[in-house]
Amino acid sequence: MIKTTSLPTKRINVSALTGKQKRMLTDRVRIALDSSTKAVEKAITILYARQTVDEKQTEMTRHDNQVGVRHNHGRRIVYYGRWLAGGRHLTGYHLDRARAMCHTYAATQLMELAAVKLGWIKLRRRP
Repeated sequence: MIKTTSLPTKRINVSALTGKQKRMLTDRVRIALDSSTKAVEKAITILYARQTVDEKQTEMTRHDNQVGVRHNHGRRIVYYGRWLAGGRHLTGYHLDRARAMCHTYAATQLMELAAVKLGWIKLRRRP
C-alpha cells in the first residue's frame, strides 16, 4: 500500500518542465498502466486519495479543484478505491475499466506526481 497522506492536495505546477519532459513522463505513465496491474491499482489509489471527504461520502465529484476526477468517473473511482483499500485486487472487466480511466489522467495528475517522485519538481511544504 502506498502512503497517501503525503500526496499533494492541490494541482502541481509543472511549468518548469519542458514539453519533451512532459511527453516522456506521460508516455512512461501510459506504458506502466498498460503493462502492470500494480500500476493501475496504484493510480486508482492515488486518484481516490485525492478526492475530498465529501466526494468520497457521496460517491460523486462535487468540486472543480483540478485534483479530483471527472464527474462521470467519481462513483467508480470511489468504488475501486474502497475495494483496493480492503486489500483486494482488480481483475477482468474492472481492471480494464480502471485502466481506461487512469489513461484519462496520465497526462495530468499522474504525470505531475511522477515528476515529483523523480525529483524534477520540488513541492513547497507549508510551515
